[in-house]
Amino acid sequence: MRAAVLLALLIGTGTFPVAAQVPDDQLVIPGQRIGKWMLQMTLEELTSMNGRPLFVSANMLDIMRPLRGYYWTRDQALFFAWTADGRTVAFLGITGGQFRTERGVGYKSPVSDVEGAYGRPTAVTRETGVLTKMIYDEIGLAVSIASELGNPLVFWLSVFPKGKARELWRF
Repeated sequence: MRAAVLLALLIGTGTFPVAAQVPDDQLVIPGQRIGKWMLQMTLEELTSMNGRPLFVSANMLDIMRPLRGYYWTRDQALFFAWTADGRTVAFLGITGGQFRTERGVGYKSPVSDVEGAYGRPTAVTRETGVLTKMIYDEIGLAVSIASELGNPLVFWLSVFPKGKARELWRF
């Protein structure tokens, strides 16, 4: 009887001790992770977790250092890991889905939300004719911005090791 009462209380309050220990699967933490994908994971671990990548691409942007990208879909989003050596992850990224930073920045957030949450970026680079990247080196966050009908919105969120932006992008 006591177990049934405790279970009813937990269900009623939505508080489950085990759930509190599980990280938010759609949380982007600069310098650390995107959901369950951690920067310290190897490409092999990501492949084991997500299956074979949908596709692999070589870097074709002149603002980026020579890296190779591996892409998967998950949670209604396109997720990617870039690596220089085919083993260790240089940075992770996501577009789409409900992934958000602790400060509420996510896919299709306005630039004003990014600046309000994180201030002035370390650097701003032009990726292509339509994308601009705001790099926050001190926290390990890069945000790619695209204009949708003249309204600049977040298109990609990337996390990388703090202080390592110059090893990934040219600025």
